[in-house]
Amino acid sequence: MTVRGGPCRAAPMIAGVFVVLGVAHGAEPADGELYPYHTRAGDTLIGLSAKVLIEPRRWVDLQTLNHVAKPRQIPTGSLLNIPYRWLRLSPEQAEVLSVGGEARLNGAPLVKGGRLGAGGVVETGSNGSATIAMPDGSIVTVQRDSRLAVERMQRIDGLNAHDVGFRLTAGRAETKVQPQHDVGRFEIRTPVAVSAVRGTRFRAAFDAADADARTETLEGTVGVDGAGATVAVPAGFGTRVDRDAPPAAPVPLPPAPDLGALPARSASGDVAVAFAAVPGAARYRLQLADDEAFYTVLRDDVVSGPGGTLTALADGRYWLKARSITARDLEGPDAIREFTVRRAPAAPAPLEPPADANVAGRSAGLRFAAVADAVAYEVVVARDEAFEEPLLRRRVERPELDVGDLEAGTYSWRVAAENSAGDLGAPGATRRFTVRRPPPVAEVRAVRRETSTIAWQPTGAARYRVELARDRDFTRPVRAATVAEPVWNTGSLFGGRYYARVRGIDSDGYETPPGPVVPLQAPRSPWIGFVVSLAAVLSFF
Repeated sequence: MTVRGGPCRAAPMIAGVFVVLGVAHGAEPADGELYPYHTRAGDTLIGLSAKVLIEPRRWVDLQTLNHVAKPRQIPTGSLLNIPYRWLRLSPEQAEVLSVGGEARLNGAPLVKGGRLGAGGVVETGSNGSATIAMPDGSIVTVQRDSRLAVERMQRIDGLNAHDVGFRLTAGRAETKVQPQHDVGRFEIRTPVAVSAVRGTRFRAAFDAADADARTETLEGTVGVDGAGATVAVPAGFGTRVDRDAPPAAPVPLPPAPDLGALPARSASGDVAVAFAAVPGAARYRLQLADDEAFYTVLRDDVVSGPGGTLTALADGRYWLKARSITARDLEGPDAIREFTVRRAPAAPAPLEPPADANVAGRSAGLRFAAVADAVAYEVVVARDEAFEEPLLRRRVERPELDVGDLEAGTYSWRVAAENSAGDLGAPGATRRFTVRRPPPVAEVRAVRRETSTIAWQPTGAARYRVELARDRDFTRPVRAATVAEPVWNTGSLFGGRYYARVRGIDSDGYETPPGPVVPLQAPRSPWIGFVVSLAAVLSFF
């Protein structure tokens, strides 16, 4: 591909166009390669030649080449074509603006802020990218799996113009070339084509396996010439050049996908990307960057369907670029969407009550593990494990919550953590607990010498278990019984202090914890005193 110059009233060429030649040129400009200079007020051939030519006396040759009748009176804005090899040129260097992933310069790691000039070779790996700024402000972004060599990088002395040439032997390069009054040259060569342009945006790609070059015009118009045929490719169109073949007829680039459904904020590091299929698209390219200009491409994936998942993203601000790809590998304009990832805290683990625990009474103490970056927690309690109709949803700042006024039955609960930005994470594991009836409270109704009566308020239990012991801790049990009614006669007891307690037993066999311990003082029999006195008297004999 070859294109000369920028906007020009007199030159018979398309503004902002580049042409593709079927053969590659050498690095040294040939006689036929002309720099288009537009004259300014006060220009003369002698003065201009003294400023820009290696041999100023060649102003005569310049007059002959351009058919200038009056070398001292050149109309302002006239076009003068000057052979590049006559011009005074000085070497320049580009600056590395950004590096992402694996990228090398002449085999060594490429670093941001580095400089490169003629002879430099930039190579990127499968996850690599690099963005380079030319001295004139033009930008080249080398995509993944690419190899781009700098063939020329020089300034045209005396003019606001530059002469830059790259050679792309693998992969893709995206360019944004600055327009200038004195435009100079900007070329990207491939083994089958040369692309030269000023003041436009385009993409160049070369597939080493198929030996084809592709051009997609995003701004301006591109003239493509190969094998003796020439076509004009306007913005929004693309063409393909195969080895030793004329360029294919330009075709419209496929529309950009619609990324409107992508949320502007994600609480997860795994971001799902989904959009409607684009007519005419065979595949899609998804690119991710952490800068709006896409100088550093963090991800670059080609997917077969309309969407994908961006996994393991750290907290931060991102830009997603999506484009459609035709079956002929032409890529359309970009859809760009900004979004932010702020991952929510991890899910808290439930601690108490244990799984499927029984809780006596009408309250339950819920405890869960604290999360390092959480400032609050949301506790949800429901009758069903699907949490379709929550009974309670409470925000707490400590990893605990006492839930009261619960009816008997089974409950499910879970907890989610909240960070300082208000993002609520995924809920933790669901736990269940069952609220049982409270234990009965024993009451000593009557105390007699022969027997005592212990009673309690009915709790709805199917049965009750009553226990009697000599000590409050029930390490010296005396007797126990299981009864259906809320009353029990102890039977004959020796005099002294006893302790009683009651448990409820449900129809499913569940026993409540024991109720409060109540003391019982059994009266002593008068015969006990007589026997003790008699024993004392007999001890003297």
